[in-house]
Amino acid sequence: MNCFNHNENVAVATCIDCNRGLCSKCSSIYDISICSRCNNKRIETEKREIYKSFIYALCIGLGFCVFMHLNDRTEMPFYYNIFLFFLGAGVYVGWRTLNSITPSMFLWMSFIGWAIYYTFKLVTSAMIGFWLLPFWIGKKILRLREINENLLSDKEIS
Repeated sequence: MNCFNHNENVAVATCIDCNRGLCSKCSSIYDISICSRCNNKRIETEKREIYKSFIYALCIGLGFCVFMHLNDRTEMPFYYNIFLFFLGAGVYVGWRTLNSITPSMFLWMSFIGWAIYYTFKLVTSAMIGFWLLPFWIGKKILRLREINENLLSDKEIS
């Protein structure tokens, strides 16, 4: 089998995603043996997931603000709105954090047990997410910058 990019070179590895042949030059570009096309697909997928998570957190935060304003007709100061937004957007971050640290086993409970479980998880998610949200946003922004810098350096190499 020959390299997908360089037909004259013998393949020494295969792409882990598409199984195309890679020569020694192509297989040493990245830490894993992956072709540039598949690597770009992975990067685009990761970027899409980051943007999607930002949109989810934004929508939940804004939705929580609107919900609270519909239930409370009094005029609220601006910092209260920021607090409500962070609390609502933090639910998404906290929920994902709790999902990553709790076991994914199925528990047999009655409906009341599940209602108590998810209510507790929602409140805990809001409390955890409220404090984690700024760090989560910073981490995601740094990852997007790193991805974009890597894309620029990849374009300069090729």
